Amino acid sequence: MQFYYRIKKYSHIIKSFFGITSIAILTNANADTNMNFNFTSQISDDDYKTLAKTIINPTRFQFMSSPTPSAGKIVPLGISLGGGLSYLSIPQSTIDIINKYTDSANNFPSTVLIPRFIGKVGVPFGIDFAVNYAKIPQSSIELYGLAAQYVYANPKVVPITLAVRGGYTQISGFSPMSANSSNAELLLGIPLPIIKPYVGVGNNWSNANTSISLTGTLSNQTLSKSANWSETYAIIGVQAIALIGLDFEAQISSFQTIYNAKLSIEI
Repeated sequence: MQFYYRIKKYSHIIKSFFGITSIAILTNANADTNMNFNFTSQISDDDYKTLAKTIINPTRFQFMSSPTPSAGKIVPLGISLGGGLSYLSIPQSTIDIINKYTDSANNFPSTVLIPRFIGKVGVPFGIDFAVNYAKIPQSSIELYGLAAQYVYANPKVVPITLAVRGGYTQISGFSPMSANSSNAELLLGIPLPIIKPYVGVGNNWSNANTSISLTGTLSNQTLSKSANWSETYAIIGVQAIALIGLDFEAQISSFQTIYNAKLSIEI
């Protein structure tokens, strides 16, 4: 946890260096849309869970890379520094829930684009440690994430690479709810020289809590809700790795699909 707070403390340096706060990315073609909202009425348990899943699931930790060990190319440790984007569509069912229970009627975006800083350090024995930071445009949501992975790669024994990953993400600054998520992934890759396709499966475990005063005509009432859920998703992607890395990936579940892309410097 101490390492997490250090990441949070120095996140302004990350934001300045990668231009995340100044990048001209809109979450919708309409620049007036906004992900922030206030609850104006009591909400059912099922609708609260659907709303939380839509917003929280895409915030899970993202490596956006093939199951490849971070072998150092210039220095003994492998270092990867990059910017990633996650894209998703908001289901109409979620838009209907927001219009019914909040003050954000017809103002919530129908698509969301999340820019991320993704840093990774590889140490011997196929072990990597990684961090995520994101500030979602047109919202107050910030993400801080930590993760680790182990990669088994021995082409002489098995002509594939295998990675086991685990991550934790804390959401900050979102007044309608507090939330966090953990996720684990198992991936298989083909260790070709430059282009590295991969597939895998993952699961995230998330929870969200709300304890606030309602706004509007019911401002004398308090809303207290919580939800816990898990979601399994399939992963399919391809990465091109040299000194510059380029990755494209889709994470597909029965609830939603998240499309990822990353450009990184691989040292």
